Amino acid sequence: MQPHGLTLLSLAAAGAVALFGKRRAPARGLGVVAATICAWYASGLQVDKGVLFLGELWTLDSPGRTLLVFLYAATAALFAIGSLSAREASFSAPLLTSAGLLSAALLLRPSSTSFLVLPMALVAVVWTVREGTPPANRGASLFLACTAIPALLVPAAFTMLERSAMSGDASAAPEWAAWLLLLPAILWLTIFPSDGALRLWNRDQPSLGAAYLWVVKDVVVFYLLLKLWGQHPGLRDPAVLTTLGAVGFVTAVYNGVLAAAQPTPSAVLACAAMSALGIAVQGLASGSLDGVIGGLSMLIDRSAAVLLAVAALGAGKRVGARDVRDTSPFAEWRKWLVLAGFAVAALALAGAPWGALAGRQRVLNALEPSSPFLLLAWGAGSAGVSLGLARAVWTMWHCETLPSRGHRDDLLLVLVLGLLLLVLWVALRAEAMDALLSEWVSALAPSALATSDCFAAAPML
Repeated sequence: MQPHGLTLLSLAAAGAVALFGKRRAPARGLGVVAATICAWYASGLQVDKGVLFLGELWTLDSPGRTLLVFLYAATAALFAIGSLSAREASFSAPLLTSAGLLSAALLLRPSSTSFLVLPMALVAVVWTVREGTPPANRGASLFLACTAIPALLVPAAFTMLERSAMSGDASAAPEWAAWLLLLPAILWLTIFPSDGALRLWNRDQPSLGAAYLWVVKDVVVFYLLLKLWGQHPGLRDPAVLTTLGAVGFVTAVYNGVLAAAQPTPSAVLACAAMSALGIAVQGLASGSLDGVIGGLSMLIDRSAAVLLAVAALGAGKRVGARDVRDTSPFAEWRKWLVLAGFAVAALALAGAPWGALAGRQRVLNALEPSSPFLLLAWGAGSAGVSLGLARAVWTMWHCETLPSRGHRDDLLLVLVLGLLLLVLWVALRAEAMDALLSEWVSALAPSALATSDCFAAAPML
């Protein structure tokens, strides 16, 4: 199995799905099967073996292989949710294309090429919006601009690094390159001020494109940044990381507080997901092993919670609390399962004990554990998400329902139940997850985190 074969397989599957675009059932089924096959293919790739393809070196390390399996497994789960929720089949081909390009960015060594493939993968997600609502169209357009424009800075940054390495003069080039890469990192993570794009995209109804970005994209960007820092330690400029941490802080608090005023459950989900990401970014910018592990732990918890929330929202229209067509006790149980699934997911994003609480504590320890202001700010964000959740549950309780589709609705409820158990299982395995992430990060970029106290991003906040 060749590394680049995974990218080619994913792109070929996207083309096959596009051919079945007008036949919804085959396209949905093929998307789930293709993503599952790609996950199996990724699990069999050999590590530390380079292959030259298209003039570039394609290689893979152990953390990268784990991330590739996660990428395609999460994509398959999103396809299953979309298929059972009776979404349009147009999401399958763009997401498979994006997954294929993301796998290429992971398999290429950190260079200008890999960091130019990354925005191409993100742009492909925009094509999941065909005839969406006006807010979704505006959000997707804003995301497209925020993703494509900063890519122009990437070649300049890597040119500086290459010239510095060739001349042996590393006085100022890494610092300038770090500042040039800061804007792309902020916009590709979709944190403040570009976070409004995903809030618009997901405001009126849950979007599988936005969910894909929350579940998969941010973990990939974290990986690429860590690997780049390991290759070029000079990019860890204290001022740049402090700025990144400050932006993460604003994202966490602003989106958390804003969640209380959101009109729809999907908009509350968007704010909760962005608030959790802001804290994770603070962990990444702390420059310490504890902070990075805490941030990655939060992203994993967040991915499971977002999958659960999207599945619950997809099932909500079918088994709402005002559904009077089925008066059996089982019908009432279905309604409560959907509401419980969404509530558990939202509270997990807000830092509930079964969610990202352990990761938050690690990030706090890496920043300034004795700072009451930081705790109060994060607490305000969590309170905003909790208030938004109360409003969202009320909306879901009184929402209008659609006609039942029999066994397909039951399968979607089974998926909600399975994801609910997954969120709780991940919370129970927090210590094992931290140990796994510690090995993962140490193998990924040991030199990038060699000093845990050299700088702490945004502790003054």
